[in-house]
Amino acid sequence: MVNIIKVIELFAGIGSQAMALRNIKADYEVIGISEIDKFAVASYNAIHGEARNFGDITKIKELPNCDLMTYSFPCQSLSTAGKQEGIKEGTESGLLLEVKRLLKIGKEKGKLPRWLLLENVKNLVSKKFMPQFQEWLDFLESIGYDTKWKVLNAKDFGVPQNRERVFAVSCLKKNSFEFPEKMELKKSLKELLETGDVPEKYYISKACLKSLTSMKDRNGFVRGKVFKAIVKEKADWAYTLKMSIGVRPTDNHIIQIGNIGNSEKFGGNPQAGRVYDTQGICPALSTMQGGNRQPKVVTEFPENFRRNRYGIEISPAIKTKDGQCLSDLIEAGYVIRKLTPLECWRVMGFSDEDFKKAREIGTSDTQLYKQAGNSIVVDVLEGIFENIIKADKENKKAGN
Repeated sequence: MVNIIKVIELFAGIGSQAMALRNIKADYEVIGISEIDKFAVASYNAIHGEARNFGDITKIKELPNCDLMTYSFPCQSLSTAGKQEGIKEGTESGLLLEVKRLLKIGKEKGKLPRWLLLENVKNLVSKKFMPQFQEWLDFLESIGYDTKWKVLNAKDFGVPQNRERVFAVSCLKKNSFEFPEKMELKKSLKELLETGDVPEKYYISKACLKSLTSMKDRNGFVRGKVFKAIVKEKADWAYTLKMSIGVRPTDNHIIQIGNIGNSEKFGGNPQAGRVYDTQGICPALSTMQGGNRQPKVVTEFPENFRRNRYGIEISPAIKTKDGQCLSDLIEAGYVIRKLTPLECWRVMGFSDEDFKKAREIGTSDTQLYKQAGNSIVVDVLEGIFENIIKADKENKKAGN
């Protein structure tokens, strides 16, 4: 890369890649993006300035010269939450084939990007889809790319979110890139929560809880074997932790303390109803489209709220694994609420300033949640881009 890094972001979303390059103070210029979601484009432009949008990738004839091209193609056909149809024509994830078409054209015209960056769900490298991923790697090799890939988790890069994603870094000719090292997690989810008054609409009301809970006595769940949450007294909410040596609540673990769902899916522990302790980390964010799918946490009861609206007499169906009702927590001065859009943006490594820019143009909560869930954790990208830039300098020095 010479001087300014020319970047193209395919499937750009709101520009996580550009955020990361900006944050590490790289000399870069986004010369174009491809994004069809009008709300994502609006947020992208509000955050980064007006971008040249090539639009629908299926209608792009060829791409201009660039140094780095990113392609976080749609995951719906690969995700365990989807139909798992795979990478084929007519599916969302099949849009990777459009990237293949554009790279073939670039090869023919002698203007392939020097670096490529892929990001997608971990299931891409599962037993079911690994053959398709290997076929993609073989294609890249056939046009001159040397690719290294790895599954990285956001919690290993200073972000309290359990989000595993596959990253593949490709370089023309020899690839001296190395993936960034893990770092210690020093934050819990609690440290990313809003400190001011959170609007009432994010709290789960008693009426809503009744519609979500079953009337039969059913135990909730605690995620995993590391933590066990126990309510000692109604007036003094505390935890007894069963843990491995050296494990603390913020050491990369989700702490689930109950469930407010009435579905028997996921072994009676439906994902949309799970309630988490903020001393742990956040589960992987999804696009959270409808049905109260935002992660839910237990927080202190706001003094200015009317207590009778927020479920002091919650159904006894809401329990921790040890038989203590979550209603005990409510009576002790705690409530259940959804993470706010700002909190979800923070969990993705986005700055409050970027969130404000997107909010100020009138972006709805629905879209803000979706934009967070569709993005790449910025902190992970920062480490990757720093090492790409380092490797590029080393390659040039070695004459590669």
